[in-house]
Amino acid sequence: WVTVIFADIVPGRTSAEPSWKSSIADAYARDLIPVIRMAPPWGDRRVRNMGESPTSYQALAKAYADVIADLPKRAEWPPYVQVHNEPNLCYEWACDAAVGSLSAQEIASEYAHMLRDVADALHALADPRIRVLNGALAPGGVNSCECSTQAGSPGTLATQFLEYMAQAVPGVFDTIDAFASHSYPAKGEGWGFFPPYAEAQTGLVYFEKELAAIGKPNLKVVVTETGWSIQHEAYNHTRDEVADWSVLAYQNVWETHPSIVGITPFILRDASWDKFAWVELGGTPYPVYDKVRAYRCSQPGALSCQ
Repeated sequence: WVTVIFADIVPGRTSAEPSWKSSIADAYARDLIPVIRMAPPWGDRRVRNMGESPTSYQALAKAYADVIADLPKRAEWPPYVQVHNEPNLCYEWACDAAVGSLSAQEIASEYAHMLRDVADALHALADPRIRVLNGALAPGGVNSCECSTQAGSPGTLATQFLEYMAQAVPGVFDTIDAFASHSYPAKGEGWGFFPPYAEAQTGLVYFEKELAAIGKPNLKVVVTETGWSIQHEAYNHTRDEVADWSVLAYQNVWETHPSIVGITPFILRDASWDKFAWVELGGTPYPVYDKVRAYRCSQPGALSCQ
């Protein structure tokens, strides 16, 4: 599995960038299932402004469908489409200063309407290979957002946000084919992120609480972000510790939990997120890459690791 980001989805778009097409073809050539995280331009996260109203996103939904229709396909090979990302955070569901502020309930309602419209448009392509995912939530979200600063007051857990979505658009979670989650290792629900593995189980299986919140405990899960940072708040971990804990997570959660069908830890390589990275900017693997690779290659049925 691999998550890729297409960050220029706006109303009126009718085709995929050549680089997007090549990335999907590259994934297929490596026998990887792509998770396509559809996103607005990096410089403008005001997705709510792309709707005809806070409860209608038909033009944006058409752009999603047109881009996916324009991508290469592989026979009997499912691309997963993640509809946006962490809309329960202020900077991902940005609002104009004139709006004043938005509550978590208002954001959840707006995003639920967007998800419904986009999922309906993707399913209307009538291609059974295409699977729709919700935009995975931050486990700990905000109670409200101040539009002038895009700052928010924390406090609304992902589980509550999901309940708000279901209240605003009954049946919205019937429109997705699997559930996307950002179940990061954590001591608690929405707090205490990136402790040692022995203390991280609550966060690693947070998706169980999310599935319960939407009333679909048997829905399959794609964990599209997870993993450890070497430094966060009170924690300073070595690269080897992160590597060892990641192997344990594969052994005991990510490969063995009956709900999980795919996992794409955050992040392969990125200058801004090097504390999470699996590979140095120059291409040299960090210990987490090497140790997880060695573990995966040792398993029965593993493909050639030469």
